[in-house]
Amino acid sequence: TITNSGNVGIGTTSPTSKLHVAGAGYFTGDTSSAANIIAGGYIKGETVKISSGCTLEYSSTDKCIRFVFN
Repeated sequence: TITNSGNVGIGTTSPTSKLHVAGAGYFTGDTSSAANIIAGGYIKGETVKISSGCTLEYSSTDKCIRFVFN
């Protein structure tokens, strides 16, 4: 759906932002943002790269998240 105001909806007929995806998305390449990324749920993965030289890792043994600076 593309609204008159220019919002695009995938899986929704009433998108509330420029790109509104109702459901899961799957990307095979990098995803970039020039601003904040806000998650209302979980960010899944054993290792999530936060920025150049810094990695956020989840330890399933310790049940904690830690920053690792490379």
